[in-house]
Amino acid sequence: MHILYIVGGSGKGYGSERVAAELIAELTKQKLVSYTVITSQRGCVNRWCTQLRITNYVVPMKFYVYAKAKGRLTDTIKRAIRNMQADYTAGRAVKKIEHCVNMNTVDAIHTNLSRDLVGGMLSRKYGIPHVWHIQELYKSHYKLNLLKKNQIEWMNMHSSLFICVSDLVAAEWIEQGMDDKKVAVIKNGINSSFIRQREDRNDEWIRIVMSGEICEAKGQWILLQAVRLMDKDLRNKVKIDLYGGGKPAYLKIIKRNIRDWSMNDIVDMKGYDPDVTSVLYKYDLGINASRGEAFGLSTIECMCAGLCVLASNTGSNPGIITDNVDGFMFDYNNAVVDLKNKLEYIVTNKKLISELGRAARRKVMQTYDISTMTEQVYAKYAYITK
Repeated sequence: MHILYIVGGSGKGYGSERVAAELIAELTKQKLVSYTVITSQRGCVNRWCTQLRITNYVVPMKFYVYAKAKGRLTDTIKRAIRNMQADYTAGRAVKKIEHCVNMNTVDAIHTNLSRDLVGGMLSRKYGIPHVWHIQELYKSHYKLNLLKKNQIEWMNMHSSLFICVSDLVAAEWIEQGMDDKKVAVIKNGINSSFIRQREDRNDEWIRIVMSGEICEAKGQWILLQAVRLMDKDLRNKVKIDLYGGGKPAYLKIIKRNIRDWSMNDIVDMKGYDPDVTSVLYKYDLGINASRGEAFGLSTIECMCAGLCVLASNTGSNPGIITDNVDGFMFDYNNAVVDLKNKLEYIVTNKKLISELGRAARRKVMQTYDISTMTEQVYAKYAYITK
């Protein structure tokens, strides 16, 4: 079975790209599927594919989403221009893929993001089954809007199957018009063998890690403000490492806040690291302060490493973490104050870190193993290509 996998993404190896890479690697190693991989920017996925001798190409594409402008006329003009740009780029992408790939050898197309439409275009043109991986909540995370008029109806017409990464994701998209008869929920999985487990320790410091793109939606600013408000003696017992890149203007704001709030001795911005999972065992507490995660891969990875995770009660987080059992939740509607209170509680009850961390690892091993995801996805490939 040969699959054309359109990964998309930033090339930085963030959540959805890592999920795709794990899936591709596992099914390739099992010799169940051969892949040709398309990325929109050269990056981690290309490097990983090359290491596994998987054919891969870089084909620039534009996402079919946009940030709504103020004013009806301004928004209408902006949307029309962005739509024309996306259509033009998609047309060029289709031609480039046709030049690189013999479409007669492709049994199915797998698109990794809801905002990429090129896979749907190729599916309709060649009559090839199309799997669409829906890894984003409809609106709540990045607050973006679909670009094409009646875009979900268009997706229904250009897809054989939608794979949603959580029940919440499926419910949101179905509510907006996605064909529920084409929807299957398959939770993302991780390869736990590559994640070293944290060892119990009784250090003076509590080491906190937060990874992912540094932007407003991910909530690094919430963590910084919460730590700023902590009791001084308790605040001096934490060390925070922030992993991830971001837009220069926003990174500048975060760095200025750290400096102005005299937190340089507490917070270290580590920058982008494609292999952050290899160092998770060095930490005690993982933070997820997102506005609304569709799945929360970084949360699962921290749990797998045996960290205690403190996460917002938004998106898929409540479906992953059981509060006070295998992690802690804080109220996003009162985010700064509640996160500050939870941090102070954990600092004064350090023994809970190991206790909840062990429970978190057990849950991940039972529920989010890569083998479960690959078996389910392969079964869907077989179903739509039979």
